[in-house]
Amino acid sequence: MQGEVVLTSFIEVGIGIAGFSSIVVALSRSAITEDMKIAFLQIWIQSGAIITFSAIPLLLEATQIDRDSVYVISSYFYGVFLTVVMIFGPMRKRFKAHPILIVGLLLPFVVLFNAISLGQAWPYLLALLAGIFIAFLSFYQLISEMWNNDSGI
Repeated sequence: MQGEVVLTSFIEVGIGIAGFSSIVVALSRSAITEDMKIAFLQIWIQSGAIITFSAIPLLLEATQIDRDSVYVISSYFYGVFLTVVMIFGPMRKRFKAHPILIVGLLLPFVVLFNAISLGQAWPYLLALLAGIFIAFLSFYQLISEMWNNDSGI
């Protein structure tokens, strides 16, 4: 399967991001602010998406589905998920404060374009990589928010 090693690596990175963010929040000495809660929720949504949507092509490959359809089906699932998250998720509240997250707006279009016309592995893997980038940015924002709260006490 094309990208099998990359997908399993993405799963491991998603688990690592979720775990480290949980440890950071648990060890926080300051009161958790609303911005920290939103960043933590964004990390968990992104990490869960990375884990889930990295596993879907691996699971589809194990079934009787045609190999050419694996990334088409996975892209449809991921595109719908990203669209729903962009509309209802915590990232929409954070665009004004953190303009780099505008990258997240392009992800549903890239993934759905891949599902409709390309059906290739590389746009799907690129979208997952961008999701990891957004999760790392959210993790950085969580840590910097905690640092700012701790230094003021």
